[in-house]
Amino acid sequence: MDELEKKIRELETKLLDEIENMENSIKNSKKDEFQLDSNDVRAIIDQLLTEKGFVTQTELEQKVDQKHLQLIKWIVGTGLSSIAIVFSLVRYII
Repeated sequence: MDELEKKIRELETKLLDEIENMENSIKNSKKDEFQLDSNDVRAIIDQLLTEKGFVTQTELEQKVDQKHLQLIKWIVGTGLSSIAIVFSLVRYII
């Protein structure tokens, strides 16, 4: 019995050592990982776009200006429509 108990204890210690080694390797691998924040992602995308030449700076500025103009038109149109609806409701009630 003593021989069997010794072997069992040896196997247990080996197993525990192996588990500790695995835990340490997992902890070390987590330390090596890094996270990108939104600025890093933007910088990478800008770099890729510049390298690949998908969009030039002037084209990008033109698109931004067009979208800005569309936004202004939409805001003005919505405002005018809202004012017209309010006036028509006021007229209808009076």
